[in-house]
Amino acid sequence: MSKIIFKNGILRCQKRGGTGDGGIDGDFAIDKFGLERLAFQCKFFLDGNHVTSKDIDAFAGSLSKLGYQKGVFITTSKFIKSSEHKNITFIDGRKLAKLITNIL
Repeated sequence: MSKIIFKNGILRCQKRGGTGDGGIDGDFAIDKFGLERLAFQCKFFLDGNHVTSKDIDAFAGSLSKLGYQKGVFITTSKFIKSSEHKNITFIDGRKLAKLITNIL
């Protein structure tokens, strides 16, 4: 994931994740000074499983609680979008595959 982030002009990426991460797997700075930060969450699901509105709402709550203005939700599968969040960018398995292909 870090290679994709750096290839797209991101200057700093920090992995969080694990117990007590508050629902945020990592964050990255999109300006030189690290003042504008985006959080991301990655979900690996096998075929047939999808990211639900509950997952998206929980991530949106974590963004707000931890002071992030924007977020990126990344999954290897698909999103069931019954929940709209304008401050979250969604990257599904197909889009992720294209991003990976572009850096190779």
